[in-house]
Amino acid sequence: MGISIRMRTLSRCFSAWATAWARVLRLQGSGYVFTSDSYISHLRFALEKAGLHVKATIVWHKTNPGTNKVKTDFTSSNEYILFFTKGEGGHTFNWQGENEMQNFIQTSICGGNERLKNARNEVLHPTQKPEVLIRHFMSISSNRGDMVLDGFMGVGTTGKVAKTLGRKFMVLNKTRLSMMLLKGGWQMSNNSYSEDHQFGTEEYQSLIDISFYPSIAKPATFDEKWLRRFDGKKPS
Repeated sequence: MGISIRMRTLSRCFSAWATAWARVLRLQGSGYVFTSDSYISHLRFALEKAGLHVKATIVWHKTNPGTNKVKTDFTSSNEYILFFTKGEGGHTFNWQGENEMQNFIQTSICGGNERLKNARNEVLHPTQKPEVLIRHFMSISSNRGDMVLDGFMGVGTTGKVAKTLGRKFMVLNKTRLSMMLLKGGWQMSNNSYSEDHQFGTEEYQSLIDISFYPSIAKPATFDEKWLRRFDGKKPS
């Protein structure tokens, strides 16, 4: 009973988020949403119900997923990514070569100097994405000067990669950690979110790294009220 009630709650969240993404994404724009095998079918249904077109399921294989503490099951080393578009054709898709364009990508999880930690050497976010992973999708689905939106910014990897690649970007999150990182970590400068930030008439080129991890995040992590501020300034 508890599981079914939780799933109904999450399904409503998926539906609300997918509707919001469909509204702010420009026609012929595209997006990537990270999820688990437990929720992928529900999320796909929500995206398609909102009028978005799911074009591929991508498998991200983590080469160093960590030690499995439970020795009665397989180690979870894969994460799933739904690639979707608004409209059935005409979206930006920069072909990187046959070997790079398979629906399978393999990298290590975020580590080393890239992994953000606090003064006690504790990781700041349990699911920080490696920059190489975000760079791969952003290079495929956007061009220099395009606007990219990340609706669950975490530690801001999408924004950092966007700045490096010459994209404009918007990152959203309600958590205090994310706001502190915006103000005091690597500097996003005028590209970062603030309450008084004003956009011109740019449209969003892509939705990147719209991650959902119900085991660590409350459904309210995605802030629909913030997103409504940017209607008419859509990602590609």
